[in-house]
Amino acid sequence: MIKVVLFDLDGVIIKEPIFSTVYAAEFGIKPEDMLPFFSNEFLDCTTGDADLKKAVLPYLKTWKWRGTADELIAYWLKHHQTVDMPVLNLVEEVRNRGFKVGLQTNQEKYRLHHVWNTLAFNKRFDYLYASCELKERKPHSGFFTKILKSQIPVESSEILFIDDSLNSIA
Repeated sequence: MIKVVLFDLDGVIIKEPIFSTVYAAEFGIKPEDMLPFFSNEFLDCTTGDADLKKAVLPYLKTWKWRGTADELIAYWLKHHQTVDMPVLNLVEEVRNRGFKVGLQTNQEKYRLHHVWNTLAFNKRFDYLYASCELKERKPHSGFFTKILKSQIPVESSEILFIDDSLNSIA
């Protein structure tokens, strides 16, 4: 019997468009110009092995950003938070029916803090599992092993993972 439902953040709770698509269109660059960062340094940010403020610095000129790394991150957080309210209402309904609900996500620390505190997801979810804190990314088994070894007092068969990518939970 399911006792805990863990929802993915990007693609489930927060919908398109993704930051790089919005940014590239607004600043007149090709989305491919952002791909090297998101395929390399950003992955280290999502495991907590690098700091986004430092990792993004070499890309500011290529991305035509005229401000600081802090200002870029503020822009990023402002333009990538389209919450799917019907899904968030479902989270509340599931929680009201007595299930524990959690957020599970591949995420870097600044956006995680923003989502958890500024968007007040800390009031909507009982658990938070983020790659930057677990030091593992989905779909690596270590991500799920660390969740199971955490404070969730249930067996793995009692957890339902909801994710927009089958590869992330299979």
